[in-house]
Amino acid sequence: MRKIIVFSLLTLLLAGCKHFHIGDVLDGPGMVNEDPRPISLSDLQQRWEDRLIVVHSDSNPDIKQLLKAFNEIWETKVVDSLLTKINEPDFEGSYSPDDGTSDIILTYYARPYPFVQYFSEKDGAECLDACTIRRNNGHTLLLLNLRQCHKKDGNSTYDGFYLFYDYDPQTTYLKPEKEPWANVKPVVEGNELRPLFDLFEGIFAVGEYEKGATEPDYHHVFDFNGQDFVYLGYEGNLPDTSGEE
Repeated sequence: MRKIIVFSLLTLLLAGCKHFHIGDVLDGPGMVNEDPRPISLSDLQQRWEDRLIVVHSDSNPDIKQLLKAFNEIWETKVVDSLLTKINEPDFEGSYSPDDGTSDIILTYYARPYPFVQYFSEKDGAECLDACTIRRNNGHTLLLLNLRQCHKKDGNSTYDGFYLFYDYDPQTTYLKPEKEPWANVKPVVEGNELRPLFDLFEGIFAVGEYEKGATEPDYHHVFDFNGQDFVYLGYEGNLPDTSGEE
């Protein structure tokens, strides 16, 4: 009787696995995505590191395929809009509306890494920069910068966050990674660290700011060594301690 029960349970589990599709989650109740769709950026920031994503594609998926898998699990308005536009047959690499507003720019480049961008200056709009970097071990690093526009007195400010994923072609998993600056300490105690990664230009740095400041006192610099981001140190003037006893 015990063997029959075990066999029945295995049969049910295997039958459930047949329903996996692009972006399947490997955890959670019933292995089904139960998140609201689309998810808010604030909720995504709190939860994205807890999920492993399956990518059903060829052995070398491009940035669009990786974003599609990501969006199957963490559907956002901005990735929805971006994928819709770049998959249109007449899309030629860039787009801006022809209604005279010019407040949305969409690009799809391959310099210095495969790169996509969705940008808007509308109040409350979601924006995205994303790129992929090939690793020496054959994996692919997927970087995303998601942010939201806030408009006040005609000026636009943006707040957001970065996501890092490692794609393993052997397992076809997108695995969340900690941000490279996780263990970096401020030069001056009490200062704030704000990432300044420019995915379009391939510039990787973290700014160190006094609280409330808009310009950094120091830049903590990283370099990609073919496998990981390596911390090279910081640039800027050391604090003046000559008057301290």
